[in-house]
Amino acid sequence: MIFRTMAKWFGREEFSGPGAYNELMKIAYPLILMSASNVVMQFADRKFLGNSSTAEMAAAMPAGVLFYTLFCFFLVSANFTSAIVAQLFGTGARRDCVRAAWSGFYFSTFSSGFIVLVVPILGYLILKLSLSATLFPHAWTYFYTIVPSGVFACLSAPLFAFYSGRGKTLPVALINIGICLANIVLDWIFIFGKFGLPRMGIFGAGIATSLSAMGGFLAILLLFLLIDQKVYPTRSLRSFQFEYVQKLLRYGTPAGLQVLSDVGSFTLILLIVGRLGEVALAATTIAFSINNLSFLPLLGISDGTAIVCGQYIGRKMKKIASKVPFRAWRLAFVYMLLTGIFYVTSPDYIISVFKPDNPDGSIDFAEVAEQGRLVLLLAAFWNLCDTLKFVFGGGLRGAGDTRAILYINTFCAWVLAVPGICLMVFVLQPSILTVWGYMVFVTATEGLLTLWRYRTGKWRNIRLVNPLGDSPGV
Repeated sequence: MIFRTMAKWFGREEFSGPGAYNELMKIAYPLILMSASNVVMQFADRKFLGNSSTAEMAAAMPAGVLFYTLFCFFLVSANFTSAIVAQLFGTGARRDCVRAAWSGFYFSTFSSGFIVLVVPILGYLILKLSLSATLFPHAWTYFYTIVPSGVFACLSAPLFAFYSGRGKTLPVALINIGICLANIVLDWIFIFGKFGLPRMGIFGAGIATSLSAMGGFLAILLLFLLIDQKVYPTRSLRSFQFEYVQKLLRYGTPAGLQVLSDVGSFTLILLIVGRLGEVALAATTIAFSINNLSFLPLLGISDGTAIVCGQYIGRKMKKIASKVPFRAWRLAFVYMLLTGIFYVTSPDYIISVFKPDNPDGSIDFAEVAEQGRLVLLLAAFWNLCDTLKFVFGGGLRGAGDTRAILYINTFCAWVLAVPGICLMVFVLQPSILTVWGYMVFVTATEGLLTLWRYRTGKWRNIRLVNPLGDSPGV
C-alpha cells in the first residue's frame, strides 16, 4: 500500500509538464537554499553563543523571536509583493512588475520608522517583564543590536520579491547565502574577539547580524537598479502607485497579521515556558535551533508554491495551479519524514554541539540536554503537521486568499494554543514534554483546517491584480 502510494506520488508523469515537480523545484530550490542559509546563520549564532555562555545562548532565542514578532507584520506585508509580481508576470505586464516593486519599497520605508522608533520600547518592556534578572541583560543587548537588521530586511523584501515573483529566485538565494556567510565570519570575529578586537559575546552577535543585513540590502538594491532598463525600467518607473500599495494593504496586511499572530503566540508561549525554569528555556532553545535546520527550508517550498500558483493564476490556468500545492506537499512530507528519523536516531550528537567550552555553572548542561532530547523528538512530529499548514497556506497566499489563513491561524493560536499553554504552565505545572506535545496537536489542527480551506476552492474567485494599462508583453 505504501509503495503503491509512493509510486503514484512520484510517477514519471509527475515530473514533467506545467506545474510538475521539475518546474516547482526550479523555482523553489534557490528559495530552499536561501532559507537553509538563514538557518545556518541562526544556528551558528547560537552555537557560538553556546560555546561562549549557556546563559547568553538561552537569552538569544526569546530576544530574537520577540524582535521578529514585533517587526514581522511589516516584513511579511512587504514581501507579499512577490505574489503581486507573480500574477503580473503571468499576465505579461513587465512594467507593472517594476511599479509593484517600488510601491512595496515605499511601504517598507514607511514601516522602517515604526521599527526604529517603537519596536525597541516594546521590546524592552516585554523582555523586562518576562525574563529573569540573569537573562534580561543579555536578551536586551541582543535585541537592540539587531534592530537595524529588521530595517534592512524590510527594505530588501520588495526588491527580492521583484526577482522571486518572476521566478528568478537564484539571485535571491545567492545574496542571502552571502549574508549568511558574512554573518558567520563576523559572529566568530566579534563574539570571541578575533584580530585584536575585544571579546563582545552576545553584543557582537547582534552587530554581526545587522552588518550582514545591511550588506544584503546594498547588494539587492544595486542588482535591482542595474537590470536591463529596456525590459524592466527600474530607474525611471519610480513614481508612487497607490493602486499597488492598496493591494498590499488589502491582501498583504492580512498575511502580515497572520504571521504576527503565529509568531506572536509562539513568542508568548516561549516566554511562558521560561516560567518552567531556565533549564526548560535553554533546552527549548537548543531543540528549536536544531529543528530550524530542517524546518525553515519548508518555508522555501511554501514560497515556491505561492509563486508557481500565482503565475498560473495570472495566466488564467487555475486547473494547473490547483495541483501545485499537492505536489509540493508530497516533497515536503517525505523530506520532513527523513529529518524526523534523523532526530530519533542521533539526538545526543547534535545537542552536544551546544555544550559550553567553559561552563559558568549558572545552568546544568546535562539537564538541559536531557530535556532537549524530548523536545527534539516532538519536533519531528510537529514538522510533519507543519507541511500541511505551510504548503497549502502557500497555495492560498499565491491566490490572494490571505484572510482565510489569518482567521484559521488566529483561532488556533489564540483560542487553542495560548490559553491551553497558560492553563498547563500556571495551573497544572506539567513536564516540558506535555507542553510541546499539546502544541503538536494545535499545529495538526491548523494544518488540517488550511487543507480544508484550500480544497473548498474559494480562492479561485479572488482577483488579485489588474495591470495599470500595460498590454501583455510590454
